[in-house]
Amino acid sequence: MPSLNTLMRESLALHRHETSDLEMFEKIDARKVIIDKFIQTMPRMVLCQVKCLRGESHYMSDLSLNTKEAWGEYNHLTTGIFKWAANCTKYKDTGAILPHNDGIMKDGTTYIYGINKDGWLLATIDFKGTLGYKERGAEKAEKIVVKETISPEEIVRITDEKPKELYLFLSNIFHSFNKKRHELADESRRVSMMMSAEDYILFGQ
Repeated sequence: MPSLNTLMRESLALHRHETSDLEMFEKIDARKVIIDKFIQTMPRMVLCQVKCLRGESHYMSDLSLNTKEAWGEYNHLTTGIFKWAANCTKYKDTGAILPHNDGIMKDGTTYIYGINKDGWLLATIDFKGTLGYKERGAEKAEKIVVKETISPEEIVRITDEKPKELYLFLSNIFHSFNKKRHELADESRRVSMMMSAEDYILFGQ
């Protein structure tokens, strides 16, 4: 694992010049190696619970509301750490016309990428705009294709996500993990002190 001084030098270098995609992919790979040391103890979620589709009244809904047929042969209960690439959603000109305001709920494609113990993965969700409940409009997944052991370069090529976002995704994973670890350590320390005090009061030890 790189030393703190090495990481600080690399961080300063990022500010001094425009980082190329090639350099950023190298940094993504290096950061992934660090994350891999901790990933088995990090909290994970189920892929089908990622919120990425617009539901009625514009509340976001997850993929679990869609039929198993949309998943094909892929296991929708796969666990990992995921991010919905909301800004990469691609809309079509087709969709459902909403009678109340003559708006349109467009068809399109959106993406979820993430990591698990086996590497990177990418879920491509083709969805259809529907009238939904009380004709308020909604999005429903029609086809979900998941590619496992995919490279960061391929994720960027397919989604048009910026390499920097994958790098920051890994950073945010660890920041959140580190915060929870510190909170747990503080809580366990308080509980230990409480138990020690109770033991002394009850038994003099």
